[in-house]
Amino acid sequence: MKRTSLLFALLIGTTALPVFAQPVTPSTGLAFKGVELYSWSACTSCAWSFSLLLGTNRMKTLAEIKAPSQTLVGVPQLKEHLSRLPSGEQVLWLGPRRHRELSLPPVETIADIVNFSVERKLVLTVVQ
Repeated sequence: MKRTSLLFALLIGTTALPVFAQPVTPSTGLAFKGVELYSWSACTSCAWSFSLLLGTNRMKTLAEIKAPSQTLVGVPQLKEHLSRLPSGEQVLWLGPRRHRELSLPPVETIADIVNFSVERKLVLTVVQ
């Protein structure tokens, strides 16, 4: 009985821990749930910002998405990180439906990133 109580206490204690979004790091295999891509711009003349996070079944908070440690500024920095993903990786680009503060860049920028992903053999899906 004591063993069951201890196990239950351990399970309750570990589920109360906060879960933070995991940054994407280079690996030899594909991510289990793919990779999530988010984008936003602070102003019309500002560079676009992006974040690449490991896919999960839960909706990320805006604080997780826009965390300075996760933020990639500009398309060149995004492409640099996309180029580190293995061929065949699923990338889901989630638009403003998740958070009003997020947005998608102009069509030309989206096309540029999609073409880059195709060249890298990434499976990029844009969800508006």
